[in-house]
Amino acid sequence: MASGCGDAALLDALNSLDGITIRYKGEEIKVYFVLGQILGDNLGLNSLLGYNTSFNSNYYCRFCTRCREDTRLDYQEYSTELRNMQNYHESINLNDPKCTGVQVDSIFNTIPSYHVTNNKVVDMMHDIYEGVCHYDLAKVLNCFIYEKKLFTLETLNARKQLFDYGEIEIRNRSPPIRKPKDHNLNHYITAIRSCGPVRSTWCFSSQVYSFGENPTFIHLTQSFTPYLLTGLPSEYLSCWEASLSCYNLPRKTLL
Repeated sequence: MASGCGDAALLDALNSLDGITIRYKGEEIKVYFVLGQILGDNLGLNSLLGYNTSFNSNYYCRFCTRCREDTRLDYQEYSTELRNMQNYHESINLNDPKCTGVQVDSIFNTIPSYHVTNNKVVDMMHDIYEGVCHYDLAKVLNCFIYEKKLFTLETLNARKQLFDYGEIEIRNRSPPIRKPKDHNLNHYITAIRSCGPVRSTWCFSSQVYSFGENPTFIHLTQSFTPYLLTGLPSEYLSCWEASLSCYNLPRKTLL
């Protein structure tokens, strides 16, 4: 469904959920529903919510108004440049997607108690599991195995194969990671992608001697663990932001 010319029936159905009457133990009770978040992958959400659908455009992010060149070097969040209802409406009035990233006023904004700028949903698979997690984990493993020699690839494979993934995730257990012909980082991307659930990596790798005390591993764990948890306490966010900035800052100097 294209944003801006959406299915009226779908909108009517969502709007009708604002309140329905049910009968419970002989008593009529009105139950209220609201649309909280719309889930999807990056392309689907950008299209559905009315943002630019090309991630090579200057303004492609549905969360902030920073340009593509800035986001390549960013290592922290800039709260003053996050999208909100005010700058969203300014973008709509400007009517210049190349300079704002907003294509059209999303049809979902007609739903009470909902606005696309409050739709804070990330594409977990592409952004995290197939994004920063496996790229950074590949670099860390290359450092630990071949530079610092904290453990061997054979040890990692043994931990991976013998680890108790549980009844469901055991289906995702992959064959042993093969040693690449050279130690270039790019060789590890496919291997890490097929390594099984990323969140289990901390468990079987932390058993290695002195691994958990390594500063690089500590920063990596502190930075990515919140992505893999639910119910994150609000007081932890400031510590997480500081740790994430500390971890990402050296990457900026490499670009």
